[in-house]
Amino acid sequence: MMPVVKLKSCFVCFFNCIAFSGLPIYAAWSKSIIYFGILILNCFFHTACISTQPYYNAGAKNWKANVNDSGKVVYSVFLIGDAGMPKFGEYDTVKNFLRSKLHVAGNKSAILFMGDNIYPAGMPPENHKKRAAAENSIASQLEILQDYKGEVVFIPGNHDWNRSRKGGQDYIIRQEKYLEGTPQNHITFLPDSACPGPVELTLAENLVLVLIDSEWWLHKHDKPYGDKSYCSAKNEEQFANQLKAVLEKNKNKRVILAAHHPVFSNGTHGGYFPFKDHIFPLASFKKNLFVPLPLLGSIYVGYRKYFGHRQDIPNYKYKAYCKTITSTLAPYRNIIYASGHEHNLQYFNHAANHYIVSGSGSKNYYVKRGAGAVYAHNARGYAVVNLYENNEVWLEYWGAEKATGAVQLFYKIKLQF
Repeated sequence: MMPVVKLKSCFVCFFNCIAFSGLPIYAAWSKSIIYFGILILNCFFHTACISTQPYYNAGAKNWKANVNDSGKVVYSVFLIGDAGMPKFGEYDTVKNFLRSKLHVAGNKSAILFMGDNIYPAGMPPENHKKRAAAENSIASQLEILQDYKGEVVFIPGNHDWNRSRKGGQDYIIRQEKYLEGTPQNHITFLPDSACPGPVELTLAENLVLVLIDSEWWLHKHDKPYGDKSYCSAKNEEQFANQLKAVLEKNKNKRVILAAHHPVFSNGTHGGYFPFKDHIFPLASFKKNLFVPLPLLGSIYVGYRKYFGHRQDIPNYKYKAYCKTITSTLAPYRNIIYASGHEHNLQYFNHAANHYIVSGSGSKNYYVKRGAGAVYAHNARGYAVVNLYENNEVWLEYWGAEKATGAVQLFYKIKLQF
């Protein structure tokens, strides 16, 4: 691969954009075009070089040599997020591989779909022109569950809440009714009725799944909130108190706390962007819309990085959610926080707890290397948490290899509690 200078700061990019825009007006057009062409080519090469291989921190680089699991797996929890944008007519290697793994695991397992189950905006009313597309989207996920004997749980994401717009509460309730009315009667949509949770499910003797709706926290439109709420947690304080109670009750067990939104992320929702987004910001909204807007692109990236909209960690409301989660988890040493939202695979170890991002169920995008991550990978795939009979817990990441599309094990680690 040809050497590329890696631009590590948006300020460097901003300087380049200013430098380009400040070319003397009397400069020859040919020279201007050459400069701009070099900038665009650097953008493409830079992005390609930093995003094709998995990242492992210093302690994880030799992970294969540290795999010494032994004994019998007594329960497996499959974690896949943002699976609601299938490519119809194409063979999906990831989902078909996952299907085979589910059938092997059988009734000693569960699969959790961690939100954004229906792109682009959840489940519309039956007479809506996009209803058929929404049903097809969810059907692509139900296909891998045929004859599966384990537990199936769906939780909502921001796209399921009508893309965080008005009417989101009705969209969530429609999706819940649709999924729980399918012939596969072991499917559960939680938390119920657009409530925030937490909801507790015992999966095995020493393994508990706790489910929350993180979009309830971020959603600024219609939702069950305050004195008129029918939920047990009517506001953020009650939510936090109920979550503390559930974690305290299960402090001697392994707990998987699942939500759509991550607390830590090296993806775009965490404020990290590839260089090309500084040049072609519109491509973030519509694939292949490569209109060069270098100055506006840097302004857009800067806004997302330092302020953010409600779906970004830098946003004040999202920060409040993260603070509540991390402070609530801080006294405990038995928690695995699982999430989607970012279209990649990531793993963080923070304050003796474990943070999983598995949001590349149907598409994948950029993730920054380093920045506190143990493992980070711009690839389609999913994660698995395996509980062994000796009470060990191992985390695995499976996904599609970029060159061949073949599904392989990307990372495996014994979780320390």
